[in-house]
Amino acid sequence: MKIKKILSALVITTVLTTSLSGCNENANSNPWGFPSSDSAQESSSSTMSSSSEESSSSKTESSSSKSESTSSEPESSSSEPESSSSETESSSSEPESSEPEIIRETPAHDFDYVYIEEIGGIEITKYRGYDNKINIPATIEDKPVTGIGFEAFNNRPEIKRIIIPEGVVEIGYYAFAGCSGLTEIVIPDSVIDIDHHAFTDCKSLKDVTIGSGVNKIGEKAFVGCSSIASLVIPDNVTEIGNNAFGGCSGIRSLTIGKGLSEISKYLFYECDGLTIVTIPNNIIRIGEAAFAWCDRLKKVMIPTGIAEVNKSAFSNCPNIEITFKDRTYSHDHLNDFYAAI
Repeated sequence: MKIKKILSALVITTVLTTSLSGCNENANSNPWGFPSSDSAQESSSSTMSSSSEESSSSKTESSSSKSESTSSEPESSSSEPESSSSETESSSSEPESSEPEIIRETPAHDFDYVYIEEIGGIEITKYRGYDNKINIPATIEDKPVTGIGFEAFNNRPEIKRIIIPEGVVEIGYYAFAGCSGLTEIVIPDSVIDIDHHAFTDCKSLKDVTIGSGVNKIGEKAFVGCSSIASLVIPDNVTEIGNNAFGGCSGIRSLTIGKGLSEISKYLFYECDGLTIVTIPNNIIRIGEAAFAWCDRLKKVMIPTGIAEVNKSAFSNCPNIEITFKDRTYSHDHLNDFYAAI
């Protein structure tokens, strides 16, 4: 009996041992699909390793990118001095544009000249130099320069600028005629007489300043100076020759001084840039074709004290309206205007 009990106990023990062993194997086989702790650790380790590699790769690429960016910076940096140089050049060029140009005095040996004993001064008779910017000396051989003679600078298209000194009293006929490159002229206050054809066909002449001392402007003195934009005739001018400003088609603004009593023949003939003209009260006569062929001329104000207006004074001005004694006359009714004077 005792032996049976012992055998029975051994059998039970063996069965339990076998059963427990099977359970452990099943547990290790993970029938529910959940990761075992070892698997999770391996997975986690793998993931971290992969992430670390990717991060490392990313850092490497980023570092490489930064390196490339850094390597490209010197090029950008190297371009900055060019910009700085450009700014410096721009900055250095500013004073040239803001300061007036200084033209050195032209030496006396570039001129032919004569001494005129009657007036005690030098008259320049010819320019022999080659400069395109000329500063006429105020004195030659310790004697004042008082005149610019006949054809002294005639037909010198290369000349761009001329400075006439204070002390010159007369600009002779054809003195600067044909200087087609001349762009500006300042006639000093000492000048009394601008002779006929003095500046004829100076086609590039834009800026003209007539000195306050001028009292006579000769016939055709500025004829064909088509670039003059604004014209002021000083109050001291008492006489202007025929056709003095004919063909000055660029004139947009015109001021007639108080010293003039007559607008002579063809004075502003073909000045087709003019649109409005006010004739001052001191004008008593307007001559033949004085404003003829000014085809843009729209409004002309005539003073009530006018004594004579030639019937061709405003011929071929198709857009004109003349205001006289509170009445306006169109081009088609100019005969009525002439009759009203």
